[in-house]
Amino acid sequence: MNKYDWKKLFKEFWPWLLLFVPSYFIFGIQILQRFSVIGEMIISLLPLIIVISLIVQIILGIILFRKYQQKLALIFTFIVSIFLTSLFIPQVYDYYYPVTKNYEQTDNSQVVSVLSANILYTNGDMVGLAGKIKQLSPDVVFLCELTRAHYSELIELLHSEYHFSYAPTSAMNGYFAKSRPVSVSEIKFPQDQSYLELEFIINGTKYEIFGVHAPPMDPDSAAVKTSYLTNLESQIKSLSSSKELVVGDFNLSPWVKRYSDFVDNLPRGFTNLGEGNGYYATWEPAANLGLFVTAIDHAFISPSLKINDFEVVEMSGSDHKGIFIQMR
Repeated sequence: MNKYDWKKLFKEFWPWLLLFVPSYFIFGIQILQRFSVIGEMIISLLPLIIVISLIVQIILGIILFRKYQQKLALIFTFIVSIFLTSLFIPQVYDYYYPVTKNYEQTDNSQVVSVLSANILYTNGDMVGLAGKIKQLSPDVVFLCELTRAHYSELIELLHSEYHFSYAPTSAMNGYFAKSRPVSVSEIKFPQDQSYLELEFIINGTKYEIFGVHAPPMDPDSAAVKTSYLTNLESQIKSLSSSKELVVGDFNLSPWVKRYSDFVDNLPRGFTNLGEGNGYYATWEPAANLGLFVTAIDHAFISPSLKINDFEVVEMSGSDHKGIFIQMR
């Protein structure tokens, strides 16, 4: 076949190559996230990207099938392109499935409940938020993106049930509790970032609760986020004999490499309650879409903790869902 024939062949069939673009795009961002926070931000939406990619490939395949005569060759190309995109599905599926969680119910008097939520700093519905808290009635509530205005309003709305609370003036994290904590520590980082470490003794049992709001996924916060997660790992390891709950907005999806690195550095036996719990998502990245597409809020527990229940719950006025846990 001469040079002219190759040019003619490429000109005629180059649209077929478009079928492979979604697969190459996903593969590219898998590599990019190792070198750039931009890649990390994109890969966080992997479930949505896979769905969109498959839809685009199917639509494009139908268009090409109607236009070209080489049906068998086109079918083969289409199947291969779909297969390549499908190779990324286990990366998401294996986090959620198979469902292995089977929570053991016990005497409620021995159960401690915790609610964690990013309430969104522009949230104007504190009445609805307080109503949700009262409905769930957790022993401890950890809230992030909690402004001073939010805090002041919630104190008024929750004071009859939650007599103990705290919110620092800089970082937007805070807690409300029904019982007095033994100790409260705020570990601070640059850019007004922090996490809370709370110690409670409830029903005669000591609990350590870390309230996390990790720096966001953007290039300006990359170095602070590394320092934040490294410090958090060290602090968790120093208390490895306690009943520990590490919960909050990590700004990390389970298919991000930085998430894997964090999990690998946790003490042996720590588990993410969301893993093997069926599909759930906690963050809607674009307002008003009504589509929660990824899980960036997590709850990790030490081996000594037993779980009665784990739920992902709606939070009024927020782009995040909350995490509700009953433990003992």
